[in-house]
Amino acid sequence: MRPNKERVWSHGKYGRNSAEVELPDDLDAGAESDPVPRLEALELRSELHAALTSLEPRELEIVSLKFGGAMTNRDISTLLRISESNVGTILYRSLKKMKTRIEGGIKND
Repeated sequence: MRPNKERVWSHGKYGRNSAEVELPDDLDAGAESDPVPRLEALELRSELHAALTSLEPRELEIVSLKFGGAMTNRDISTLLRISESNVGTILYRSLKKMKTRIEGGIKND
């Protein structure tokens, strides 16, 4: 079975960026018997999409490189020509922003 993937686009002063998020293969598992897990997975996908699109282009790029590209902070800092400490700070703030959005702390823009 092919993995489920969601592509998220963001537009901003750094241009057009995208991130691809891989979702579990078992979203369809048990759909016939109990629709609740599938609905919960779809809701989570929607919340994750909203959280990712709420990020600034630079934040989205760094989160994508870290989790989608499995890069270290040092590798990201070299690629983007910013300090490793700055990468860590941007990641921390981006994940905090996403968590707050997913938990319902930020309303849609």
